[in-house]
Amino acid sequence: MCYYTLMNVIVVLERDFFLENVYWLAGLGALLLVALFFLIDHFVSAHQLKKEAKMRTDKVYIKALGGEENVLGKSLEGSRIIVTLKDYDLVDKDKLRDYGVSGFVKMSDHLVMVIKKDPQGVYEKLFSSRP
Repeated sequence: MCYYTLMNVIVVLERDFFLENVYWLAGLGALLLVALFFLIDHFVSAHQLKKEAKMRTDKVYIKALGGEENVLGKSLEGSRIIVTLKDYDLVDKDKLRDYGVSGFVKMSDHLVMVIKKDPQGVYEKLFSSRP
């Protein structure tokens, strides 16, 4: 006579459940991973948008160039932004690097900022808050 204990019955039932539903469980797991990815991506991009909005309202780009009164002229030429400044010592190059400027060339009458990625976007960020 064969006696089954309660533990043996539970183990057999669990094994049968997982074997019969392995594809459903794998699909559900993959779906949960994709949903988790999009959820994390949403929160990261929302955080970045808040940070950019705060930067625009605070005019930090212009502040990094020494203020609105320090900027005499500006132009965008290819991957370079050319700015004519009153005082070059007021420029905060570290902040400008954080905002997308990858290099600087100081010339006698202007400052050339080299941008590798999206120069038009960086130009708009730098000067969009100016009247």
